[in-house]
Amino acid sequence: MKNISTPSQLDLEFPLPDVEAQKQLVAEIATARDSSAQKRSEAATLRKSAWAAFESALFPPSEPAAA
Repeated sequence: MKNISTPSQLDLEFPLPDVEAQKQLVAEIATARDSSAQKRSEAATLRKSAWAAFESALFPPSEPAAA
């Protein structure tokens, strides 16, 4: 297999999508980021809730001692 030199790689040109396609891609990425941030927040809330339930199952509140 023949190696491709760095200068040859630097001379490569890649066509860009038209401006409207770029704007659409940016909008889709922004929507996906917002959605993932919301899902991370929901997951953090669920983890806290699950941890609290786990701890309460392991360490139930002690009943007051009868006098």
